Amino acid sequence: MTMIRKAIVTTKTETWFNDSKTNRFVFRRQWSYEGEPVVKEKMALVITINPVSTEPFISDLTLMLIENNVRKLGLDGFIAVNLFSLVGKQKKKKYQVDKQGIEVIETLVKDKTITSIIFACGSILNNQEIALEQAQSIYRLLNANQKKQVRILTTEEGKIAHPLNAHVRAKWSLSKDVSILEKMD
Repeated sequence: MTMIRKAIVTTKTETWFNDSKTNRFVFRRQWSYEGEPVVKEKMALVITINPVSTEPFISDLTLMLIENNVRKLGLDGFIAVNLFSLVGKQKKKKYQVDKQGIEVIETLVKDKTITSIIFACGSILNNQEIALEQAQSIYRLLNANQKKQVRILTTEEGKIAHPLNAHVRAKWSLSKDVSILEKMD
């Protein structure tokens, strides 16, 4: 006879947004398994382009793919932040420096549970100067130890990828080559 087992997983979701709900600064999702001791929480800080919603119950495809792959990495959760905090799809010419978003990220990088920092922005870093500048601004906030934790999501061919890229949806390839973030004019 086969034993039936029960697993209880508690998931906590937290969002930070402005009063008008036009900007989401943080989407944090953390999980724990009942009965398993947590020795030290391990979280990933994942940087993508821009949020779809401010609602904590709405999990778009990007967030689902991030969660699936962060779980595969053996971490306890993730903190999703964006190059641009304005909710919804922006036209390329509409992207603007997001000082408030950078200030929030500056606070977040002090979180001691962050053990992995993943830039998952895709080709926008190659195609949009403002996006690259935002990513570099985030990178400059990190101390020397944190910079050692930084990885860039890439395809197996080494091209910078976003979680929605068909070549990385099922399995993430994380590159230690962060030279694009280190380049300064």
